[in-house]
Amino acid sequence: MVNTTTSIVPGIIKVYDKYLIDIPGNRGIINDYVLKYLNSSISAIIVIDSSDKSSFNDAAEIIYSLLSNIMIRCSNHGSIDIGQIYKVLVLCNKSDITSSRSISYIKDELERGM
Repeated sequence: MVNTTTSIVPGIIKVYDKYLIDIPGNRGIINDYVLKYLNSSISAIIVIDSSDKSSFNDAAEIIYSLLSNIMIRCSNHGSIDIGQIYKVLVLCNKSDITSSRSISYIKDELERGM
């Protein structure tokens, strides 16, 4: 287990021979860091607070931006199959809270926001 704290700069941890980069979810800075690390990464995990409906639209915008940049990266590398190059996992945390939304609800909200 790794202890984390709220920050406005990425946390970088070496895991075996790879690096895990924890980019803060601050809407004002996240795109800069995504662009900075995108070319040297192979996957992304987007963590969404499933109990905070107001954050779903921001999450949708972040995911859209990430996917758009992945498409640009793939076209620059001449690849057609994104799945072979980059993996994206959307993780919904806090699902144990009574006010959390269902996965299907969050999926619909994210699609609407994109």
